[in-house]
Amino acid sequence: MKTKGPAHSGRFSTFFQNYANYIALSPTEEFSLGLREHHFNAVRAHWFGAELEYQYTLPQKFLHGLWDLEFRTDWVRGLDLTRNGNLPRVTPVRATVGVNYQHRLFRADFEFQRVEGQGFTATNERATPGFNLLNFGLEAPVTTGFGTFKAIFRASNLLNVEARNHVSFLKEIAPLPGRNLSIGIQAAI
Repeated sequence: MKTKGPAHSGRFSTFFQNYANYIALSPTEEFSLGLREHHFNAVRAHWFGAELEYQYTLPQKFLHGLWDLEFRTDWVRGLDLTRNGNLPRVTPVRATVGVNYQHRLFRADFEFQRVEGQGFTATNERATPGFNLLNFGLEAPVTTGFGTFKAIFRASNLLNVEARNHVSFLKEIAPLPGRNLSIGIQAAI
């Protein structure tokens, strides 16, 4: 379902999928070289979830630019009907609130993302704690005699929190990056 107006747009979707033979890569009790072994299993499974996105553009210019407010959230569950449990490595609930600023000289975005802990785990899978991320980005077009470029600056995980991606096989030994900065040039040829 979509909605759109002169200053706002939104989208909501939901899904349900039924599998007779879903191929699940499930953790075992065995370890090799310090890493948990996984086996492929064909199981009966249900997947279901929902997504919501909403964007609102402020009607007036403020500080000589346009401002957008946006909200995104998603939720998904995976059920292993063969074992009467949960499927492994299912994304937890996530919600993001962002502010975007568009000026004729540059574009900036600032977002706060909440990732909930994931406690709906498969057998031999550990729960993952939730975390908050704060990110900032800046882009500016640069025109030269060689073409148009875009200078890009990103600052991610500004709160420097320990965050672990539940869907990663290495979540227990390799967290997501801490506070980090990226600077780059993008060319349009």
